[in-house]
Amino acid sequence: MVLRFPFIIFIFIFPVLLLSQVEQPDEELNDNIVGSDRVEVLTELFKRYRNSDPQKAIEFNREALSISEKIGYNDGIAKAYNNFGVYYKNLGAYDLALENYLKGLKLAQQLEDQKRIAFALSNIGTIYTVKGENEKALESFQEALTIFEELDNNNYLVRILNNIGNVYYDMSNYKEALNYYEQGLAVSGESGGLESFDILSNIGNIYYQQGDYEKAIDYYFQSLEAERVNKNMFGQAHALFNIGETYRLDEKYQMSLSFLEQSGYLARSIQDRPLLTKIYLSMAEVYFEQGEIIPAYGMLKKHMSVKDSLFNQESSKKLAELETAYELDKKEQEIQLKSLELRNQQLITFALIFIFFSLFTVAILVYLKYTQNQKAKRLLEAQNQEIVKSKSEVESQKKIIEARNQDITDSIEYAKGVQTAILNKNKIFGFLEDSFIFFRPKDIVSGDFYWYSRRGNYDIIAAVDCTGHGVAGAFMTIIGNSLLNQIINENGTLDTSDILKRLDEKVIETLEHREVAHNNHGMDVAICKIDRSNQMIQFAGAKRPLYIIGKDGEFEEIKGSHIAIADSDSGLSKSFDSHLISYKQGDSFFMCSDGFADQFGEETGKKFMTRKFKELLTEQSKKPMVEVEKVLDEEIKSWMGKEEQTDDILVIGFRL
Repeated sequence: MVLRFPFIIFIFIFPVLLLSQVEQPDEELNDNIVGSDRVEVLTELFKRYRNSDPQKAIEFNREALSISEKIGYNDGIAKAYNNFGVYYKNLGAYDLALENYLKGLKLAQQLEDQKRIAFALSNIGTIYTVKGENEKALESFQEALTIFEELDNNNYLVRILNNIGNVYYDMSNYKEALNYYEQGLAVSGESGGLESFDILSNIGNIYYQQGDYEKAIDYYFQSLEAERVNKNMFGQAHALFNIGETYRLDEKYQMSLSFLEQSGYLARSIQDRPLLTKIYLSMAEVYFEQGEIIPAYGMLKKHMSVKDSLFNQESSKKLAELETAYELDKKEQEIQLKSLELRNQQLITFALIFIFFSLFTVAILVYLKYTQNQKAKRLLEAQNQEIVKSKSEVESQKKIIEARNQDITDSIEYAKGVQTAILNKNKIFGFLEDSFIFFRPKDIVSGDFYWYSRRGNYDIIAAVDCTGHGVAGAFMTIIGNSLLNQIINENGTLDTSDILKRLDEKVIETLEHREVAHNNHGMDVAICKIDRSNQMIQFAGAKRPLYIIGKDGEFEEIKGSHIAIADSDSGLSKSFDSHLISYKQGDSFFMCSDGFADQFGEETGKKFMTRKFKELLTEQSKKPMVEVEKVLDEEIKSWMGKEEQTDDILVIGFRL
């Protein structure tokens, strides 16, 4: 009773307290508050609700603007325009946000309010940064910087310096970025206690990009300490990952694993799944570098599990759990029934022994117990019927899931037919007679594809490896095939370097238009333009090479540029080198994705490797291309055995 009484009071009082908080959130706003005072209250209410209830917040702001315009309260109008900018920015409507920030700036300039001018310029610079208009962003931030320096406002001065550094970082101008980050760090230190961990992490990123891992790690550790002081679990997880990833590149593998594991622990605790995919992939690469294939494979499986969880796997797991629960409940009922029967027998025996002493009392007890048992039995029977009904529903759901899976499979099979029709091998063989295309998708549809076109006196052929495989990869092949048709066949671009540059721009543009994160959707490309009349080949590559094997068996590799199509994280200038190659009659050429070399073998548990792949091509290069294709098919089947194929495989070979 002592413990229950306060609890009962809490049950009755808590809803009243909660109701009083919910029903009176705006008690400071009443009809007695008018004019500029009401505008200020409405502005504060906007700030209160802009994140939790944006629609309510914007209604407060509209009323504030209306009142300010009626009474000519310019300060209120300026605040309202700024608040509209914040609202539209949070919605992702950047043009509307910019329009309102510019209105606020114009009014602040009329009022000659330097602090408000600086804030407006800072907000405008942020919008230009999001829109990728870096020069305009720098111009706005620089104007704001000048004003904050005059106002001696170190808090905002640090933020502006950091923002300017970020713009230069996005432009790959690391020298200028570092200059502004260090200025911000110096101001932060002079002010004592200002938050500076973002700047510390940013400086670490620059040294990371420049390959100075010792300095990068030093700044990442400083950032980690600041995040711990700030109790920011998200920031700590990312700082730990940065340290672990940098140690990996510096080949300090044990240190790398230690920090990656710490980062993974925090990421799991805050359910940061995007970071977890990076952590597992980085740990897999560490194990690969150390030759520990089994743990590396385990980490890759975790990486793919977090990234590509499938609906039917979750459904199957749920079905298994329900079926197990059903069997356990059924066994428990049987035990309970047996227990009840045993207890009844004991009671009857006891009654017979003492029947002469208390017949009436025992009869009543037996009757009451019998009634209780019957009630329990009926209850158990009802529960049993409910479980049987649940099992029936589970089986019904299982059939629905199987039907859906079949529909999905049929749709993918249809997509395979569409993809095969688009690629059209026969078109290539019609112009390049001594050639082959060895094409083996990992799944029904492929993330690798080949492309060919005859333009005037030139044959243009490409091998493309899109990020991912299966349906996700096939989606990218459709985009890549369509864009190559547009760039080459429609626009007439024939220079291989220009083709890759245009392809890079258009893939990024396409993915951004569809609101897809293009840092996870790229392409590795090898493309050749064949000029038979002059016996010349022009080649360009995005992370993929061209292999040339002369008539006498000499091997030559022309490497592609070290950046992929749509690679936004490379930190490099987006240009693709073009190579002009003179060939002799009888020379052989090969282009490929990385699928063949990366395939694991059943017996060794290791990859086939690029070196072995080159040796195989060299050994078979004098044979007709059709026979080379057969050898590749037999070799990869023998190597794989019962091992599951890990990636799409594409190899193109032709002899001129």
